[in-house]
Amino acid sequence: MFSYTAYGLGIHSEVPLPHLMLGAKTKDIIIHKGTINRTESAIARKDEFVLRANTKEVCFHQRNVGTCLVREGCEIVVDIDTNTDERFLPPFILIVPLAMLLHQRGLLILHASAVAINGGVVAFLGKSGQGKSTTAGALHQLGYPIVTDDVLALDMSSPENITVLPSFPQLRLWPESVTSLGQTPENLPQVYPNSEKRFRHVSDGFQKTPLPLKKIYVLEYGTQEEIEPLTPQSAFIEVTRQSYPIKELLEATGAAAAKFQLGAKLANTISVCRLKRPRCLSSLSDLARFIENDFTQTTD
Repeated sequence: MFSYTAYGLGIHSEVPLPHLMLGAKTKDIIIHKGTINRTESAIARKDEFVLRANTKEVCFHQRNVGTCLVREGCEIVVDIDTNTDERFLPPFILIVPLAMLLHQRGLLILHASAVAINGGVVAFLGKSGQGKSTTAGALHQLGYPIVTDDVLALDMSSPENITVLPSFPQLRLWPESVTSLGQTPENLPQVYPNSEKRFRHVSDGFQKTPLPLKKIYVLEYGTQEEIEPLTPQSAFIEVTRQSYPIKELLEATGAAAAKFQLGAKLANTISVCRLKRPRCLSSLSDLARFIENDFTQTTD
């Protein structure tokens, strides 16, 4: 049994998860192998790998990898397909199934990447391909610690602060982004079979302790760098659009009302802006400085 820490939780796993930090002081999550019933229900969605869902558990399947059953915020059962290359099990487990488990624990989950600046967290939302991970990587090049990549978990239990729980020290990047950040794509492992996306381990500069969320930038491509503050109503729309899980899963798990309340609290508490910038990897350092200056000026 391996022992890890992520999102402030102790994880004990039969499956090796080398992306995570070793060691756990608590036993909050168990990940173990088992046989899973792969029967589909009416909730089944091929694009989200969902087989079935109810108020206590959700079952995911990825072809040629395996099936995960996520149960009550504390357990993930893994049923591995025959001939699976187990190098690809960690990204399967640690992205959608782990996000579902965190949701089951009452956290608000956003599709976002984030870095720590001056004792607070700045997060980047956006549709797939808008450069969330790349933008976080560019700020990391300036010395700002990575907090999370792709799955942002927010603890909103405090009336005073919305707290970001750090995930694990990695970025998932397309080859051109890897090159722009100074590394060679061929030297980095693939995220999935037949995918060009790569894992970049963050050996230094990872934020290990929770910090308050201070600002959210919604990324879009445009003709020039510009920042537009969003109203709480517009912010709520963006947060809802980029949050997890999807509508059908919310309904199946009975969590729609709770997620609506958390999204509304976030939109009314945190500064959310739309950040437009040219689609140009050669100017990543300029973009990072632009964000650094705006964040510093508007959150002091």
